[in-house]
Amino acid sequence: MFFEWVHTIRRKRSVPKNFFTCDHPLLEVPPVDLDSYDYKVPVGKVKSRERVGKTTAKRDAFIICTVTRVMNEASMYFKRGCPKKDTITVDKSMNMHRDLFG
Repeated sequence: MFFEWVHTIRRKRSVPKNFFTCDHPLLEVPPVDLDSYDYKVPVGKVKSRERVGKTTAKRDAFIICTVTRVMNEASMYFKRGCPKKDTITVDKSMNMHRDLFG
């Protein structure tokens, strides 16, 4: 699970082009225990794992949570200007790894 969140953030141009539309869902909130994992999967080596220290895990979790919050705030800012208020989607259901790469 940690791999999915980190891998998605590291991919270039992984945000869909229609993310900032009125009817597109917001990003799913990362799990609370995201910093409890002690390994990562190197990009391109899906079957191998590398141990990471607690500091690295906390740093990666902080980045993931911050990017998710900022993207959702930017999307909500855009959605406030939508002409049809009944078409606005505010559910946090988009998992970028599952929805784009899975």
